[in-house]
Amino acid sequence: MTLAGLNETYYRGSLRAGKKILGIPCWLKKQIDPKTHDICKNDNSFTVNYKNEIFKHDLKRFIDAMGQHYDHNPNILRLDVGLVGTWGEWHLSTHANSNRPTLGSHGYKDQDLIPYITMMQKAFPDKTLSMTIGTLDENTTSYATKNGLGWRADCMGDWTPRWNHMENGYPETIKHIIGKGPIKNNQADKDFLNRWKKAPVDFEICTDLVDWSKHPKIYTKEKVQKTFNVALQLHSSLFNLKSTKVPSEYKIMLDNFIQKLGYRFDLKHIVVTSNFTANSPISFISQWQNVGVAPSYNNYPIVWRLRSMNNNNYYYFDTNNNISKWMPHPVQ
Repeated sequence: MTLAGLNETYYRGSLRAGKKILGIPCWLKKQIDPKTHDICKNDNSFTVNYKNEIFKHDLKRFIDAMGQHYDHNPNILRLDVGLVGTWGEWHLSTHANSNRPTLGSHGYKDQDLIPYITMMQKAFPDKTLSMTIGTLDENTTSYATKNGLGWRADCMGDWTPRWNHMENGYPETIKHIIGKGPIKNNQADKDFLNRWKKAPVDFEICTDLVDWSKHPKIYTKEKVQKTFNVALQLHSSLFNLKSTKVPSEYKIMLDNFIQKLGYRFDLKHIVVTSNFTANSPISFISQWQNVGVAPSYNNYPIVWRLRSMNNNNYYYFDTNNNISKWMPHPVQ
């Protein structure tokens, strides 16, 4: 991320614990704003100007170098286009001196922001990319999903009284992305809610389950179950719980949720046919069912393995299937 939260420090356990996360390096800050001298050592109040051509040029150099090194790395499942805004979330929270810290309300247009999406697309052509759901003041998410990116959203499960993400934030933003909101969207993606068939939908929990358990009047079991249901209805593949403990009152609900999250291939039946004599053919006819809510966005091979009785010899047969086309059945 190019911008950390104001006064945010590195986590405990880090070699830099207690020191502020400075975002972009000092030498680049000074190139963007020559008047910048005193906010590099341990001050992260500097706000990046995402329209600045020097910044764009140097960030692109960095992203291109990362792409050359990691684009073909099979250990990387997908990448978040988190180059812009506080925590890479495409807003200016903690830095903007206003009640509406959105990029659009601070003078950023589509032409200012879309280059950061294309920057990642060009550097990582072989990787699946995801984009934050954004706000009503930008059209970047709809541009991204129309061009093959997945999408993600933070603060899933927020049921705070008055305004909250579940009843207000997400529904309003999705309407805007589709092009049905009160603010015109020149990049509207009318098929946004079907993009999960080709690209992932990911969520991050709001606070964590331990915090929810401390506020039972807000996070009732019904509301928690509804949170999980919404994630499944939107065909989510990942649900980030932030690695905290799971309170006992949520365990059964969470276990049931995880069994449906993403893809889950069940082998329904298999028929093996052969004379089982030397040099005779052998055939496998199998039927599978995706009982999850999303496909696999990577085409992992389905391979049969035969081994000799003494375990000295192994034989592998690739079925040449494309599991990324194995959709949930029936589509939920």
